[in-house]
Amino acid sequence: MDFQRKTKWALLAVAAAALSACGGGGSDTTPVAPITGVKVMGDSLADSGTFGLKFTVQGAAPTGAGSTPIWPERIASEYGVSLCPKYQFTGTTFNAAAGCTNYAIGGGRINNFTAPTSPVSITKQMGDAGAAGFAAGDLVLIDGGGNDAADLVGAYLSASKDGGAAYKAFLTTLLPASMVDAAFAGGATGMAQVGGAYMVGLADKFSASINADVLGKGAQRVAILNLPGIYNTPRLQQLLGGIAATAGPAASAQIQGLVKAWVEAFNAKL
Repeated sequence: MDFQRKTKWALLAVAAAALSACGGGGSDTTPVAPITGVKVMGDSLADSGTFGLKFTVQGAAPTGAGSTPIWPERIASEYGVSLCPKYQFTGTTFNAAAGCTNYAIGGGRINNFTAPTSPVSITKQMGDAGAAGFAAGDLVLIDGGGNDAADLVGAYLSASKDGGAAYKAFLTTLLPASMVDAAFAGGATGMAQVGGAYMVGLADKFSASINADVLGKGAQRVAILNLPGIYNTPRLQQLLGGIAATAGPAASAQIQGLVKAWVEAFNAKL
């Protein structure tokens, strides 16, 4: 229970930071509108049930009442707001649900280059939310980047099999081809460093979308989560374990350190 209390207050601190950044903690005496709505964009960490369940420990129900509350729902509940998934997947398409304001979708990516108009694209989610408009009482919660970073790691590791062809193709979905070519000319060091450049470019893309489609469309209180350490996720730990088994612990530690540096590059730029 002590852990749950600490988690609750840590999550509320996210909202408090957004409020103080927008004048709630300053000396301006202009009345601040109370929070009456919460809008969410992001990936599986923030998805309230697009696919009929949440990406967390399952409760008595997969979604809604009786389900395990995820972080944006915990914050929303403090303001008396309930969340439901904006998009509902039918097996083939995503249908928009009227009255729902959680746009986050499991598998969401900032650079969803294979399907940029799909709501799996977090920038598309923000565009849809911006088109609907933001009220003075809205609190906007955004996360993203974890799946993008995992894609980057997978593409980087595939270089040992295809000479870097897939990695180069992946990088050029966001970076200039000339930059990527120059990095590859630098050998292994250049190939590792350009991954950091990709994450910086990803942060720029994320920031531009937030500015254009959220702040630029009237949102006054916005909280953005940093990218967590994906190297601690089961997916990456399994991958690192495989590297340790085939190439040794030192090689695994080197990859983990590289991924950590990429994550830090994204957060620092954002």
